[in-house]
Amino acid sequence: MRASRSLSWLLPCLVGCVDEATDRPPREHSLVDHRLWERVEGADDPWHADRPEDIETCGDTALIVEEWGDDVWLDLSTQRCAYVTVRQPLQADVPEGAEVSLRIWHFKLTEWEGIFHLAYQLGRSGPPEWSLEQEVPADSSLITDTWRASRDYAAGDDLYFHLANHGDNSWSLLELVATY
Repeated sequence: MRASRSLSWLLPCLVGCVDEATDRPPREHSLVDHRLWERVEGADDPWHADRPEDIETCGDTALIVEEWGDDVWLDLSTQRCAYVTVRQPLQADVPEGAEVSLRIWHFKLTEWEGIFHLAYQLGRSGPPEWSLEQEVPADSSLITDTWRASRDYAAGDDLYFHLANHGDNSWSLLELVATY
């Protein structure tokens, strides 16, 4: 009896640390359904004003939904293009301060030299919630990152993903999740 009392304080963290306000462990919420991405152009594209005139925009054939068992992801092929922005409704609420994580895979980036740019943005205006620029060429890589949401976002808000890339490359949007 005495031993179980002395260890009872440890039980909540053995099954997952508990949010004291709700008595529930934090859960992972998927923010995207990769089947719902749609291309946007012109005034609907938050990055349109910065797009160089001579860069070719990716068409619908550059967007490929891949499914393997329960996993679904979006492949973006820049074989014949170098610029794309896609949008979908945010699939879950994201409270300010929630931990947001992403995973993006790309194959070896060997074509051309320059910088690729990736970004996730919520809503039509304001700064991106996440962005990355990196020099090309680059080895194959799994890009992972985690940050805290800068403000509250509601399910249904517009979520944008943007890619500006040099050369014949392939990108896989694997995951965007919030934990709270």
